[in-house]
Amino acid sequence: MEALLYQTLSTDDNERKKAVQLLERHGTEDYSNYAVIICHIIANYQLQDNVRMSAGLALKNSLAGSHACIGILADQRTKHMIKTNILPLLATKPRSVANIISQLVATMATIDLPLGEADDIITTLVDNITQRHRPSNVKQVALQTIGYICESVQPELLSTNQKNALLTAIIDGSRREQLDVEVKIAAIKALYNSLEFIRGNFEISVERDFIIKVICDAATPNASSTTELQVAAYECLNKVAGLYYEKLEDYMTSTLYNLTLNGMAQTSDPSVVLLSIEFWSTICDIEVIRKKENTALMFSFADKSMISIIPTLCKLMIKEHDKPESDDEWDIPKAACNCLSLLASCCKDLVVPSLIQFIEKNLLTTDLVDWSQKEAAIIAFGSILNGPSKIKMKPLIEQILPTILACGKDLNMHVRLAAARTLTEIIKESSQMLDQPATLHSIMSAIKRGLGDSSQKVRHSACIGIIHCAERLGPSPNKPIDTGPISEYTHSIITCLLENSKTFDLQDDPYMQTVYEAIAAIVKHSTKDCDHVVELITDSTIARLEILYLAETRMSNAFSVNDVIPLQSSLIGVLLSCIYRLSVKISVYSNRIMRLFFSMLLLSQKECNKSISVLVEDVYLLASAMIISIGSHFECFVDELVPHIANIMLPSPNQDCQLCSIGIGIISDLCSTIPSMAKPHAPLFVQLLLDNLSNNDLHRDLKPASLSCFGDVAHALGPEFLPFVNALMMIIQQAGNLQANQNDQDMVVYVDAIRVAMIEAFVGTLQGLGQNAYTRNVFLPHVNGFMLFVNSLVKENSRSDALNQAILGLLGDVARIYESQVPSSMLESVLHDLMIGNLKGGIYFSNRTKELAQWAQKIITPH
Repeated sequence: MEALLYQTLSTDDNERKKAVQLLERHGTEDYSNYAVIICHIIANYQLQDNVRMSAGLALKNSLAGSHACIGILADQRTKHMIKTNILPLLATKPRSVANIISQLVATMATIDLPLGEADDIITTLVDNITQRHRPSNVKQVALQTIGYICESVQPELLSTNQKNALLTAIIDGSRREQLDVEVKIAAIKALYNSLEFIRGNFEISVERDFIIKVICDAATPNASSTTELQVAAYECLNKVAGLYYEKLEDYMTSTLYNLTLNGMAQTSDPSVVLLSIEFWSTICDIEVIRKKENTALMFSFADKSMISIIPTLCKLMIKEHDKPESDDEWDIPKAACNCLSLLASCCKDLVVPSLIQFIEKNLLTTDLVDWSQKEAAIIAFGSILNGPSKIKMKPLIEQILPTILACGKDLNMHVRLAAARTLTEIIKESSQMLDQPATLHSIMSAIKRGLGDSSQKVRHSACIGIIHCAERLGPSPNKPIDTGPISEYTHSIITCLLENSKTFDLQDDPYMQTVYEAIAAIVKHSTKDCDHVVELITDSTIARLEILYLAETRMSNAFSVNDVIPLQSSLIGVLLSCIYRLSVKISVYSNRIMRLFFSMLLLSQKECNKSISVLVEDVYLLASAMIISIGSHFECFVDELVPHIANIMLPSPNQDCQLCSIGIGIISDLCSTIPSMAKPHAPLFVQLLLDNLSNNDLHRDLKPASLSCFGDVAHALGPEFLPFVNALMMIIQQAGNLQANQNDQDMVVYVDAIRVAMIEAFVGTLQGLGQNAYTRNVFLPHVNGFMLFVNSLVKENSRSDALNQAILGLLGDVARIYESQVPSSMLESVLHDLMIGNLKGGIYFSNRTKELAQWAQKIITPH
């Protein structure tokens, strides 16, 4: 066994895996004997430490495995043997071995606690901490083990006595009289993990007072403390704030306020500063939610303390160096900025006076100030914009905006970046400023200047500013108006963006993605007088995609197809915006777009990975957009497209759910937009949809879409759908038998979606066959039978608004198509039951549903 344990440490993967498998086999064949041998190896001080550690991990893993099966749980003798051998080893040396024993004992506790058999483990741990003669290393390991146990089990598994015993031990290890700082650190960390277990203790003021005092004593620097101890205490304090906000009132005004404020002022270690800031961020998060909900107890700690906190945070935002920083690096200035933003969200207008003092001193002054002070003042202003009221902020923005715009020309990159980001926040949060032509002109000039900045981060912020400007000043997507405020700037901005993106960077560059997002935003929200700009973008985007395709076909060994996928996806996103924006005008580019479509699909078939799959989804969305936008002009591409649609919808072990969903959507688009071209392919479409509905391995979310799509196919075929009616009605009947357990909300939603899809499929068939007297009469028996099913639906107490709309649409269409052939009393009964559910307040009707109800009623009872 020792030899196998040595082999588990091998650097050879095969040797190591083989050793692990053999150990597992020994455990499976005779667990008792295996456990005895492993225990003896762990206890053998003569062996190498790494072998003892390997043995401990092997036993721990075997126990963790048995936790979910029979094995050790059924063998009390073996369990007793393991405990007898292992619990004393909590006092073993060296610490590396003891750490493994700690994990092993915690695993034993997770097995025994649900069975009520963990008293011996709890007692051993408590004794190891509270008995004065126990050495420091034993106390530390015991406290560490308690932490592991609390991390691994639910609080309700421990009895009140067990919780109290563990808390007593933890407090004993963390009390002020404990001179060993390492024991204190272990105790505070254990307390952190146990906080959710001691809710009962927090309800008792005396015990709560003592716990808070212990934490605060540990967080307070003194001659014997260390930074590690303070950090552990602050982490504990922050968790207390999140768990026990309701209990903090007695401690906040003096103890916690002073402690955290001093922590923010500490210069010895940034970790303490960060955690002190995090404390107030936690408080603000809680109070923002409670103010919104207006139901839970709220002490307004942030409101009462912000006068002192804001100046401290502002000072912390001033950087001490001019070195480049990573956006992913969390440092004190970023934490302070985040906390200030949360304070603004929480305290609203109250934050303004304190902040203005800082801004006036460091930004609006005529005195010479350092770049770092300017930067901090600009960022501070930008961070509060989402808090105070628009009325409060409007005069301040008008006062400060010219200075921020001027800072966009500053020689220091940090100041320019701060100005660019704050300008973006102003556009986003206070878009009323853009209503003034002179101000808008200044802002657009600053954005154009930012696009040409030497710093990529400034250029990135300028792109974000463009996106917000387009969204706030442009018309709704695909609903263009004649002209707008940013029309005169559109061409010059697009020229800058296209210039910035003309070099193909084959790396996954977030900046380039943002450039293309900005271009797409301008297209989506462009006005009619900018059509020529959209056409310019379209031509440029297609040309770039064509160049990329050619580059892919000649790709050198230095690059792969995956290297160009991010850029292709960004360009396709722009092209999609152009297609929807230009609508039928895009038809002049249709040949180039669809040649690209088919070429990229062909090339993608040579690769098979997740990145390619995402790109292929984007490519198919191009086809869908073209069908919708150019309608009958797409006819020449249908025959070539259909085999590709069949390919992504055919059942296979590796079928892509998202691609299949897009395929269903394209069938719907074809049937709705070009029904004449859909007819020759109807048998294939029907078979694909039937295969989807009968495929048990297909993701269930695709079933409603597949069923609903039948309605589009039937509507496109009209009377020619008759041969497929029986197959559809059999599917509808099977779907109608589906019931949901009302306690399973996911299933309730799914069944409701299936019912909506059933009705949509039926209505499409009704509208298609209703075009001809013969097929209309053939379908009549199905109508009468289906109405009985719908009648049962309206008697249920729970329906979505979408289902109500589907039922109302069905009632109106049945009455309109069949007139007197279907008894009006049947339709009136269904409509009555539907309306009664709404009037009683149990069933929600949106405005659209109410309009549909009025329409259906007029058709059913015209007089």
